[in-house]
Amino acid sequence: MGKQDILDKIKIAVIDSGIDKSLKSGITEIHNYTGEDEFDLNRHGTSAFNYIMGYCQNIDVIICKVLNSSGKSESSPLVAALTDLLDTNVNIICMPPL
Repeated sequence: MGKQDILDKIKIAVIDSGIDKSLKSGITEIHNYTGEDEFDLNRHGTSAFNYIMGYCQNIDVIICKVLNSSGKSESSPLVAALTDLLDTNVNIICMPPL
């Protein structure tokens, strides 16, 4: 792993319940592992994203929806999201306590 230039954007993955469909700034990718609509229906993922954006600058965010509209998940969506993130150059994986 090489050094990261100070001007490079940090790539953060948020594994949660998706993202509000009105939010676009800072989001580079959205991955849905639930089989439901890709957007956040219970606001937990959106809250996590907004918290990160309030404290971090110069970032790109990958949204990984693993929680369904009830805020629940099986282990397979989480495993799939983590496996897919292995193939990216993500710097930080954020998985808020659920």
